[in-house]
Amino acid sequence: AIVAANASAGADMIAFSAALNGSPIQLTRVGDDNTAVNGDLDINDDVTILGNGAANTLIQGSSNAAFAGNMGDKAFGINQDGTHTTLNVSISNLTVRFTRNDIPVNAGFTQTGGAMDIFLTGTGAVPGPTTSLTNCTFDSNASALSYGGAINIDSGTVAAPMTNIYRGTVLISGCTISNNRTLSTVLAGDPPSGGGVNLFSDRHDVTFTSCSFTGNQTSSIISANGGGLNIRHSFGGTITLTSCIVVNNTAGSDGGGILIAGVGGQTMIMTGGGITGNTAQGAGDSATGGGLFNGNPVGSTTLTGVTVSGNTATAGTTGRGGGIADGSTTPMAITNCIFSGN
Repeated sequence: AIVAANASAGADMIAFSAALNGSPIQLTRVGDDNTAVNGDLDINDDVTILGNGAANTLIQGSSNAAFAGNMGDKAFGINQDGTHTTLNVSISNLTVRFTRNDIPVNAGFTQTGGAMDIFLTGTGAVPGPTTSLTNCTFDSNASALSYGGAINIDSGTVAAPMTNIYRGTVLISGCTISNNRTLSTVLAGDPPSGGGVNLFSDRHDVTFTSCSFTGNQTSSIISANGGGLNIRHSFGGTITLTSCIVVNNTAGSDGGGILIAGVGGQTMIMTGGGITGNTAQGAGDSATGGGLFNGNPVGSTTLTGVTVSGNTATAGTTGRGGGIADGSTTPMAITNCIFSGN
C-alpha cells in the first residue's frame, strides 16, 4: 500500500480491514532503501494512514519484545532521502511495537529511530511539511546503534541554504511512548540518546498533547541522555508539551525524564502534566537532572503547572538535581509547579 501511495501523485489514504483487528502485521522484508521495497515503510508522498485503534492495528518488525525474527530496520521512514520538501503525513489509531533498527551508522542516517524516523526538509514556509501522529502507541522498540528508541525527529536539507531555515512541523497527540530503548555502548558512534523520542534539528516545531512517556531507557554510557525525551534543536524551533506525563524513564547518563541539550536554540514549554519517578544514572560521569536537565543555551524553558516528584539523580561522584538540574545560560521560568520527594 505504501509503495502504491508513493507512486500515485497527490494525497492518498490507507485504511485497514476490520478482519485484521488484533492480528499483528509483521514486516519481514530485510534491507535498507528509501523506496519501501526493502526494510522500513518509506513514505515519500502525501498520505493518511488510518488504523482501527491502537489495540487493533498492530505493526511490528519482529514477533515479540525480545525481537525474535527481527527484520532489522525501523517500521516507518518519513522522507528518508530528504527530497520531499512539502510532504504531509498523518498516522492515527495504531501501534508500532517489537521493532529494532539494527542498521549500521551511515551517511544516509537510516540507522536513526527504532520504530520511526521523521525528516523535515521544508524551505522556510510555516507550518511547512507536517507529520501528525494521533492516538498511536509506540511500545517495546529499540535503536541498536543510534538515537531515538521509538522515534527520531530531525530536520535539515540536502541542498543550500543548509542551516537556520524553518523546516516543518510535527504534531503528536494522544500517543503512548513506552518501554523503548537505545542500546549502543559505542562512544565513537552515534549518541544513544532519547530512549523514547529523540529531537534533533535545524529548525522546526514539535508539539506533544496528552502524551505519555513511560518506562523508556537509554544505554549506560556518557552520551546516553534523555531517558524519555532528548532535545537538541541546533538553530531553534519550539517544543511544546501540554498535559503530558513523563514517568519512570531512565537515562544511562543525564536527564532521566527529559534532557534539553547545552547546544542549540530551542524554546521548550511544558504546561500541566508531570515528570515523575525518573532516574539519571550518570554513567561515565555524574548524574545530573533525575527528572529534567535543562542546558538551554540560547532559547528559553518554561514549566507551568507541572508536578515534579520522585525523581532521582544517582551514581557518579557529584550527582545533582534529583528533580531538575538547571545548567542553562538563559531564563528558566517555573510557575505554579509542585516539587515533591526528589
